[in-house]
Amino acid sequence: MSTFLQPIDIGDPQGERYERVEALVDTGASYTTLPSSLLRRLGVRPSERRRFLW
Repeated sequence: MSTFLQPIDIGDPQGERYERVEALVDTGASYTTLPSSLLRRLGVRPSERRRFLW
């Protein structure tokens, strides 16, 4: 498994606005996380909550 940086575009649910971010990709990861401030700016609302242990 490995990690690398990759630019990706994150968009709003309507497909009207996008922001490019430099993502840290982990080839063994099961979930994607993004800053809540970015998601709020794009109008993305949570659909569910999950509890994780660090």
